[in-house]
Amino acid sequence: MKKVINWFVKSSADGDKISLTVKGLLLGIVPTIIIVTGMASIDINSSDLSLLFSELALVVKYFLGIIASLTTIFGIVRKIWRTITGDHDGI
Repeated sequence: MKKVINWFVKSSADGDKISLTVKGLLLGIVPTIIIVTGMASIDINSSDLSLLFSELALVVKYFLGIIASLTTIFGIVRKIWRTITGDHDGI
């Protein structure tokens, strides 16, 4: 089990670093928190200010979601490729 955890957590490019897969998943926590807590719909008395914060929260949520997804996908593809080719320093 420890070997599987090390394979997932350790970078396939440098075994002393954390994998991009884990970094992507951790980065994905931020937009998830925004969605779950409803921060995108913060109600401020001024409708213009409320709209500004709402739109800004949506931009941040989607931007971080895209970055997290791309990082996770790149990390897992690289990890699988390096495992298949035998060029894996993470274990």
